Amino acid sequence: MMADWALMDQTFYVNAVIYTVVCSGIYAQLLTGAKRDDLDRCQKNLSLPWPLLLGVLDDSGYVQEVDGIWYWVGESPEPRLIHQLDVMRRWLNLGPFSASRQLSPFIQTSEDNRLRDSSSLLNERVVSLMHSHKPKNWLDVGGGTGSLSRSLASQGIRVTMADKPQTVERTAINLQHPNIRLWAGDILDSLPRGLYGVISLIRLIEDFPLATTVDLLKRLKSRTHSQSRLVLIVTTVKAGLWSQLFAIEVHITTSQGQLYPLYLLHKIATASGWWIKTIQREKMFNILILEPASAQKTPHITRRPKSHLQMSPNTDRERLLNFGILR
Repeated sequence: MMADWALMDQTFYVNAVIYTVVCSGIYAQLLTGAKRDDLDRCQKNLSLPWPLLLGVLDDSGYVQEVDGIWYWVGESPEPRLIHQLDVMRRWLNLGPFSASRQLSPFIQTSEDNRLRDSSSLLNERVVSLMHSHKPKNWLDVGGGTGSLSRSLASQGIRVTMADKPQTVERTAINLQHPNIRLWAGDILDSLPRGLYGVISLIRLIEDFPLATTVDLLKRLKSRTHSQSRLVLIVTTVKAGLWSQLFAIEVHITTSQGQLYPLYLLHKIATASGWWIKTIQREKMFNILILEPASAQKTPHITRRPKSHLQMSPNTDRERLLNFGILR
């Protein structure tokens, strides 16, 4: 009688085995040839015996044994698939998870591809919104893959892309353009020099706690003039199931990250010296255009009905009180 697992999707099980050998370090050994002793040392990372796993991969054409040495002979594991399985593992555990060294290259490649694909529409919206503003200098904070920087540079805009050193090092090869300046550092500790007509933070502040966001926006204002604009893109809190799932993912993957509802963004803007000029919705994202509050003759204060404030999370209100944003 056929085993129960054989009645299920065989591809899923093979992919799970590939994920396991990548996670355990066996895949790295197989690339150059792994002896039994090499595989035995990886056994401590496994709950199944490695001969069983390699047997499955041998039958599937991924590995081959030659003179007692195992080699990987199939196609390289697909980064997005590895990342998908890793995300599934995190969701099943619903707890903090740090990617192992073996998984990191696959996850980073997959994440770069995902961000590049998902950001194209947002990049187009941002550029179109700022078209009439005609900025000459643009600072893209947390530029990641550099897709926005490349788009801006091709239109003759001088853009400074700021990100962490490891990110800049990884993406620099694709950002060789006379209009692109790369800045590597921690944006929470220092800022690129100069004044900018536009500063963009696309899906970035969700990684930060409230106090950090307020401080960052205050410091970014020092890199602006009266005609400057700040572009914020954040996940819409009330966008339905996807934003709820993303909120959980933020809490799983970051220690202090959060989603920012619009009422809170209004108060953060006021506290950090900005004024929200426009808000537009793009699918599950809010695009906010801010300008320095000093450019306004009268400080703009958005007043909400009391019933709205009463529905706001108490934890957010308590933190606003602590940071002096609410009185």
